[in-house]
Amino acid sequence: MRQDFGYVVKFKNLKLMNTFNILTLNTWGKYGPYELRWNIFLWELTTIKADVLLLEEVVDEELIQLLIQKINFTHYAFFPAPQLAILSRFPIHTHESILFPTQSKLETSARGVLICKIKIGQTWYQIANTHLSWKTEDESTREHQVQDLLNILHSYSGAQIVGGDLNDVSTSPSIQLMLKSGFIDLFELLHPKEAGVTWDNVNPFIQGHSIKFQDRRIDYLFANSSFLNERKILTCDVVFNQIKISEVYASDHYGVFCQSVIPSAP
Repeated sequence: MRQDFGYVVKFKNLKLMNTFNILTLNTWGKYGPYELRWNIFLWELTTIKADVLLLEEVVDEELIQLLIQKINFTHYAFFPAPQLAILSRFPIHTHESILFPTQSKLETSARGVLICKIKIGQTWYQIANTHLSWKTEDESTREHQVQDLLNILHSYSGAQIVGGDLNDVSTSPSIQLMLKSGFIDLFELLHPKEAGVTWDNVNPFIQGHSIKFQDRRIDYLFANSSFLNERKILTCDVVFNQIKISEVYASDHYGVFCQSVIPSAP
């Protein structure tokens, strides 16, 4: 089901660059000491220099406006129903906000994808942000939601990068479906022997949740072959997983941050 109630706000353009740095983070809405968490998030962003943010659990525009004012992101798209946002330093040419045909019967949260078309240099990129159902019993639902996502993405051509909170581990049917479709797990690409935990029971915000999960990696950045043919992946790391100020984490999740560049001609 395609929805038209997402929207884009554009501000001033910035100089186009050869590099492209992208971050995904489940922001945990307005739970816990969210104003303090947001300040930590803003401070962390000044150190990693992201060009595009894929944010989940964005309950309204307050955090978006804060990022615009303090970090100078110049364009954004917001899909309120599944609480997805994409912020960019590059112009957003078009966007689509799409609810998945598959919705969980075990939760009230809407699930879908927000897709933005962004031009970097002379190349167009499709950037997609999603957040899948979270309950253990919804493993089959997540697999069907990934198939919904892939059906949507197949209608686009060219370089694509997909990120978000997929609420499943890399060996699960849903993540394996992503990989079998041709998308590459960028963290796995660079760190094949590392756990890359983004849901970590060391984080006190997780300790307060009523339902417990083991430490696991459930937040991802994927790219298709067209993206990888165009760009070299320099780094892809878990971020916001260290307490640096105020003894507080930025969220109950950790983020995933990727740096890429167009290789120089030989």
